[in-house]
Amino acid sequence: ATDITVEELKKLWEPAAEGKIVRWNQIRPEWPDRPVKLFGRGQDSGTYDIFTEEIVGTSHSSRQDYTASENEEELAAGIAAEPDALGFFGIGAYHRHWDELKLLAVDNGKGPVYPTLSTVSLGQY
Repeated sequence: ATDITVEELKKLWEPAAEGKIVRWNQIRPEWPDRPVKLFGRGQDSGTYDIFTEEIVGTSHSSRQDYTASENEEELAAGIAAEPDALGFFGIGAYHRHWDELKLLAVDNGKGPVYPTLSTVSLGQY
């Protein structure tokens, strides 16, 4: 995949998804029938607060069956090691691991947008 919608991310990360949305084809039927493996910042992170507010619609509200860490290096390594993984963390960590990770553009209804320093700082991603 090269992109994902905000609605699909919400379906994947909202609390109701825990234990229920477990395969990629449950998000988009043409995606593989393979297990979802999620990684992200822990609940004490400001990145977690922003992500849950923007994607789920409520700060500090997400499924809990994901690999959480405050260490972005651990998250990047975990995501890189799992072909079916999806994760979120600060853009700086991506820049340190750009050769190991694949970015997804996010579509909020205005077309897919890739994360760059510019799109993140302008609030477009």
